[in-house]
Amino acid sequence: MKPRLTFGIFPKLLLTMLVVTLIPLGAIWYLDYRAESESLSRQIEQRLSSQADTLAGYVDAWVDMNVRMLRQNAALDDMSSMDPKKQKPLLRAIVAEYKWAYLTFTIAPDGNNIGRNDEEPPRFYGDRGYFKQAIEGRRVGQEVVISRTTGQPAVILSVPVWRLDKVVGVLAVGTSVTDVSTTITNVKIGQTGFAFLVDDQGKVIAHPSARDSLKAHPAVAGLGAEPRKQMVFTGPSGKPVIAFDKNSRGAQAYSALAQEILERVAP
Repeated sequence: MKPRLTFGIFPKLLLTMLVVTLIPLGAIWYLDYRAESESLSRQIEQRLSSQADTLAGYVDAWVDMNVRMLRQNAALDDMSSMDPKKQKPLLRAIVAEYKWAYLTFTIAPDGNNIGRNDEEPPRFYGDRGYFKQAIEGRRVGQEVVISRTTGQPAVILSVPVWRLDKVVGVLAVGTSVTDVSTTITNVKIGQTGFAFLVDDQGKVIAHPSARDSLKAHPAVAGLGAEPRKQMVFTGPSGKPVIAFDKNSRGAQAYSALAQEILERVAP
């Protein structure tokens, strides 16, 4: 018969002491880890929420300023006359005052361009979303497009031109995406976090690298009609990403925190 393996009193005592010591230490470590993770999560949420609110406020202010300018000019008699000769000085004055605008123009109800601040020939804009929105009498129309004037991405804002109680045309202003996006893309969150801005169709207005539609992006698709929402999803690299989305009146502002920070939080 093989001799049975036995332990003396000292090994048994040592094993018992290790078990009694390590279990409380492990519990304390786990509780500390959870407390630290929850604290980091709250800090992340607060930082994202603050950044999203700031960016949405900036977008709202920018849109409101441009819409007020357009509505003020659309109410002038020379503008509502829909006479290109009378409109020309007003359109030139807008571009001279608002440096980020490269074009101001008016559109007749049939979609044809009437007045412009530049010397380019009139163009047809009846197929544009911003024209359709304004000609229907909406307070403001907006769209991200490839400009037919510059051939570059542009943000177009528009308002209806009223004469008495009838919409007689549309007044619009074109701004380059670069001019609009500088403030958004300069935002840095943590070490790898950033902010980006899309319109209500998911078209990119400001993003550090993307230029096309982000309609299928988890942060964009997940927001839906909600005014604000926090989400966690897996990024292209397989790492977890946390995003805080905030709808502004003019567009949607989204902030995504650094992935490596989130990884320290995720169990």
